[in-house]
Amino acid sequence: MYHDLQGRLSQRPVCAHSVACNQRGYSKGARPPNIEDYNYNNLVSDVYATADEVFGPQSKFHLVGHDHGAVLGWVTAARDSCGTAPTKDEALSSRTIPPPSRHCDGSGDLRKRIKSYTSMSVPHVDALSAGLLGKDADSDQQAASQYFSVFVKDHSNKVLSGTVKKMIGNHGSRFGDRDSLDNQKILWWYNGADAASVIAFPPWQGVIELLEEEDWISSGTRLMGELANLHNWDFSDRTDLQKGKQAEHPSGPVSLPVLFICGEDDAFLLCSKPYAKATKNYVIEPESNYEYLGVKCGHWIPLSCGNTDETKNTKEILKIHNAVVRLITRAEAASSAVADSTRRMVPPTKRNCSNSVQCSAIS
Repeated sequence: MYHDLQGRLSQRPVCAHSVACNQRGYSKGARPPNIEDYNYNNLVSDVYATADEVFGPQSKFHLVGHDHGAVLGWVTAARDSCGTAPTKDEALSSRTIPPPSRHCDGSGDLRKRIKSYTSMSVPHVDALSAGLLGKDADSDQQAASQYFSVFVKDHSNKVLSGTVKKMIGNHGSRFGDRDSLDNQKILWWYNGADAASVIAFPPWQGVIELLEEEDWISSGTRLMGELANLHNWDFSDRTDLQKGKQAEHPSGPVSLPVLFICGEDDAFLLCSKPYAKATKNYVIEPESNYEYLGVKCGHWIPLSCGNTDETKNTKEILKIHNAVVRLITRAEAASSAVADSTRRMVPPTKRNCSNSVQCSAIS
């Protein structure tokens, strides 16, 4: 899904060497055997390990994420070098107290390695949690996110294979034999988010409640109702999911340049609603560090920018590409402005693109 964007970033004025990864569970070459391997705390480590491998140890980089990758991006961007979320005061003062970590030598702040962050489809994870549970929760988003609780159930892939394929459209080729454990590993990202408690889960709604959500049904999908009706889901062992589960480890604010791209036709993350636009409140100095871009796309940005999943809307895709280039150029300029004059980066408009490399997905 990033191929065209990578091509754009390899050109002027960015001239970037980029890499797109098929992450744990999704890649045939990276499917750890245990559910604990998909804990979000492990996934955060993957971000830095990938950057170390591709760009060099302790290298700085720009980060782009979509869907679970976007949730992971928010969590990663908000954490300091040892995996804790800085308070707003700490973020403003760049003050951290690092405990031991395999990515922490006590002298650096890995959060500072991320130069900018682009989130596609997903608002700041704490804003999303507020939209899923609590006094300011959005009832439409709660209905749209019922699959969170279903996906963490044991053997959910066996029951949900057909419905999941409908949910992810042309990406359904990732789901093969419904009994395959590999398919369950794709859903273990939800278990990992649950175990790390970085995101809230909405209260469970039965099929009757879901089908009474007139606004949700009028959006053209009954998938959540189908999910609820496919199986007599028993949550007696998870009363927290019956009532909804708060995020015990919210990520906190981020203090870097951020671009939030929202597909206004997204049926799963209703990111144009007020709860999602509150993302701005989780970015330090949003006047200079934050941009929101709404595009006429579905969930699978940029693949679903058009009248159907198969029809590309070139105008919307161009908006996305230009916004990402704008963010990275601005972040690079800010980085150069504070760098020592002897180590200033070459201005983007004068950089030599001849050695730019576009990387295909790592499997």
